[in-house]
Amino acid sequence: MPDNLEQLLDDLRVLLDAIKGSLQEQIRAIRDTSETTNETWKKIPTYLSELCIPADERAKADAHRKKQHRQQIWLTWGTWLAFIAAGVYAGVATRQLRTMNKTYGEIEKQTKAAQNAAYAACLNAQVAQATFLQVKSSASDSHAATIATVEQAAVGIETERAIVSFSPRFPIPENLINNQLVIPFSLKNDGKSAALSVTVEFKAILLGEKDTLQITEKNFEGWKGKYFAAGDEFPGKASISEHKPMTAAVLVRDTKGAVVAVSSQGAKDFLSGGQEIVAVYGHLEYPDFSGIHKVRFCYPIFIVLAGTGHKISANEITCAKYNHQNDQYTAMPKINTPTPMSLDQIPPINCEKPRE
Repeated sequence: MPDNLEQLLDDLRVLLDAIKGSLQEQIRAIRDTSETTNETWKKIPTYLSELCIPADERAKADAHRKKQHRQQIWLTWGTWLAFIAAGVYAGVATRQLRTMNKTYGEIEKQTKAAQNAAYAACLNAQVAQATFLQVKSSASDSHAATIATVEQAAVGIETERAIVSFSPRFPIPENLINNQLVIPFSLKNDGKSAALSVTVEFKAILLGEKDTLQITEKNFEGWKGKYFAAGDEFPGKASISEHKPMTAAVLVRDTKGAVVAVSSQGAKDFLSGGQEIVAVYGHLEYPDFSGIHKVRFCYPIFIVLAGTGHKISANEITCAKYNHQNDQYTAMPKINTPTPMSLDQIPPINCEKPRE
C-alpha cells in the first residue's frame, strides 16, 4: 500500500510539472497575442481612417476582440484552478501516506508484542509439560507401589481364609448297615480361619456301564448351619461308643431315584470292582471373614482291583466338568488400575523464537 501511494505522488508531481509548463506556455502565448493585438488595434484607426470603414463594422470587430480576450482570461483562471486542485490533492495524498505509515508502524509494534507474548506462553507450556511428566512419573511409581501392597494383602487374605472340603470314600463292610448302599464322607476345614456357617447338599447315583449321568439340582440331601473352626473335621475321630465310630454317609440311589440295596446285583458289581461307579455330587457353601465361598463338586467313586486297569468313562468326564468354585471376596481390598499412558503418547511442545 505505501508503494502505491508513492507511485501516485510521483505521477502527481509529473502531472503538476506538465501543467505548470503548459500554463507558462499559455501565459506567454496570451501575452504575445495581447501585445500583438494591441499593436494591431493601435494601427486600426489609422487603417480605418485610410479605408473609411463604417462605424457598425468597427463595433462588431471591437466586440469580437473583447470576446476573445474574455475567453483567454477564463482559460487562464481555469488552468490556475486546476493547478491548485492538483496541489491540494497531492497534499491530501501525502498526509494519508504519513497516516498509513504511522498506522502500519503501530500494527507492526502490536504484532511484535503479540509474538513475544505467544513465545513466553509457549515457554511456560514447556515448563508445565515437564512438571506434568515428572508428577505423572512419580504418581505411576506410587500407584505401582500401592498395587503391590494391595496384591500382597489379597494374597494374605487368600492364605488366611477358610477352606472347607467334601471328601467321599469307598465304603467298607462296616458302613453297610440296614442293607443300604451308602458312600461315607467327611468335611474338613483345612484353612486358617473359621467357616461361620457351612451348608452342604449332596446326592449319590449308581451308574451301570450303559447308564448316563444326568445331573439335576433337585432332591438333594444334606444339612446347614454347621460352624467349622480352623482344623475342624466332621465327623470327628471321637466315637459314640467304644465299638461304633461315628460315620457320615450319603444314601446311594439308582437312576430312577430308588435307594440301592446292598444285596442288589448293581451294588454287588460295584463293591466287587465291576464297571459300575457311584457319582457323588452336590453344593458346598460357607462364609468367612474374607467373603462367601461356593463350591460345586462331583466325585466318581469306584474300586480298581489289583492287576486290572480302569478306563475313564463318559460319565466320569461329565462329573469332572460339573466341578466349579466361586469365591466372592467381599472383604478383599480393591484398587482401580488406570490405563497406562506412555510418555511417547505426549507430543513435545516446540517454541519458535520470534525474529528481532
